[in-house]
Amino acid sequence: MSLGGAFRVLLLLLSGASAVAPPGGLELTCHNQQVTVRWEDGGPRRGTSYRVDVVASAGGGHTDETTGNQYDLTPFVWASEDRYLAFYSVYVTAREGENRSEPTRTQTFTFNSLKPAEIMCKFDFPPVDLKKTDSGATLSFRNPLSFYRELNETARSESPTFTFIANSNGSEFKGSCDAGDGVCRLALPPGEPAAEMCVSELRGSLARVPRVKASAVDFRATGPVCAIDSADSGALAFALMLLLFFVVISGVVVLICRAKAWTMKGVPAKLPMALVLHPSEGNMGYAPLQREDVSPVTVTENVAFRNPSVSTEEDLQLGPCSYIGRPHGGLSDGDSEETDTAAVDSSHYDRRKMLEVDMGDGDVATGYSNRGDDL
Repeated sequence: MSLGGAFRVLLLLLSGASAVAPPGGLELTCHNQQVTVRWEDGGPRRGTSYRVDVVASAGGGHTDETTGNQYDLTPFVWASEDRYLAFYSVYVTAREGENRSEPTRTQTFTFNSLKPAEIMCKFDFPPVDLKKTDSGATLSFRNPLSFYRELNETARSESPTFTFIANSNGSEFKGSCDAGDGVCRLALPPGEPAAEMCVSELRGSLARVPRVKASAVDFRATGPVCAIDSADSGALAFALMLLLFFVVISGVVVLICRAKAWTMKGVPAKLPMALVLHPSEGNMGYAPLQREDVSPVTVTENVAFRNPSVSTEEDLQLGPCSYIGRPHGGLSDGDSEETDTAAVDSSHYDRRKMLEVDMGDGDVATGYSNRGDDL
């Protein structure tokens, strides 16, 4: 009987008859150094907890309890080099009070590519760069031992070596770097044609060769990675500078607008007021008029005007509505002399009537009308 089967039987004997539904949808995932197991809890239930049992091939299992529906195995797996190079299986059991469910097992997993397991955990390559040189191109990336802290902290006395293979133009080129190297580099010959310098695939493995047994941690293949011409890199740098300048200018404009809006907050808006003037107020040739509602035509009673130089039987004769004055300016001395010399037939008038006529545009004229005329 396998180790996993024996442990399952032991858990069944300990739990006895179960009246609690086991957790469903059990799933284990590993991405780079992160290892997590998740399950479906069937909705929140009062007083429900879950027991997580980790069984390791190298011994030294782990047991913990949680009320959630997932559990992080990363701290346990990366506690030592022996742990992350072993392979594991995880059992999850639901518990409600004294009652327990049947344990549910995950698939086995490991980071050691030399050991068989259902889930082989791998790492991603650090960012890869490929630059053209006079003799071809140079492939470079950070050493995974310095890029991933867990790989470096769990290293023992045996110095691990990272080996990698680059496929370029149908050929394979091998490279390696030790734990003391901060950057891994590989020189590549020029391609055919020279303008097309690319690495179609890059794969690697972190190998340890201790005295007792070997181990290896695989990295996921990446690619393609192509070199950028110097002209293209200059244009890209210029475009990035323009983009950065635009972002900075936009940020400054936004800050200025927000500061101005904050300083003017609470100040009532003042709308422009239209300047409305009376027609006569805009012309300095006329005396200012008081604003009052008047009729366009005003009839004023006036006594008969007689000039001593004229006989008493004769009055000044004016035609119907004759004009004898200046607009709103009264009569000057010259105007009086002209009025005195005017011949008036008094037989047609028993009494004179004087009126003021609005000529438009603020002009007012004074005139006389027959008594019988309707105004």
